[in-house]
Amino acid sequence: QLETPKVAIKYAIESLKTPEGSLISDIRGNYLLRKTIAQKCLYNNNLKINAEENIIVTVGAKEGILSTLFALLDHNDEAIVEDPGYLSFEPQIKLVGAKPILLPLDKQDGFKFSIEHLINKITSKTKLLILCNPHNPTGRCFSRDELIKIGKICIDNNIYLLIDEAYEHFVYDGLKHHSMASLPKMFERTITIQTVSKIFNMSGWRIGWVIGPAEIINKILIAHSH
Repeated sequence: QLETPKVAIKYAIESLKTPEGSLISDIRGNYLLRKTIAQKCLYNNNLKINAEENIIVTVGAKEGILSTLFALLDHNDEAIVEDPGYLSFEPQIKLVGAKPILLPLDKQDGFKFSIEHLINKITSKTKLLILCNPHNPTGRCFSRDELIKIGKICIDNNIYLLIDEAYEHFVYDGLKHHSMASLPKMFERTITIQTVSKIFNMSGWRIGWVIGPAEIINKILIAHSH
């Protein structure tokens, strides 16, 4: 178990000692933190985002996912989710009254799925595709070309895409992580989930964030605020 960065502990302690340290912050999250996240996204993810309009800091990545599902899914809507996948995706989809549609991953093909299988899972009730990249639990990482193909399917079928990037720096074998939202025409329909939990060994701090277009962020904010 690696340690939490000492600089994070130092600033947390210093913040708690200020008059504002124990007060309720902006519902979108501390502005300095959001500004830093925006800088991080530009540097790491090729994403130019506005700290005021495009980010909500959440109670870990998990709350960010749930608030997004509340914002985008109605009762009996369908959300396509990878199988196997992150253990909370299916229960959270059911929790908001929607239906998880399982998309099997092919072990022989590096735990990927075929475009044909994805297309076959889409119905008139499909509202959302959920991906984890790099993938939990298999470690698979999509190439840029693969993400472009998946993105085109979402555009052609008017589907939103939620992508969990909690493991964005856990990339090996000469591969490179690409953020779906940074690709052409994808920011408008992509909700990106990131967190300090895995990459900075801070899972107990419960700090995550949601990144997306202002229209969707404002809808997520309604769920998040409650």
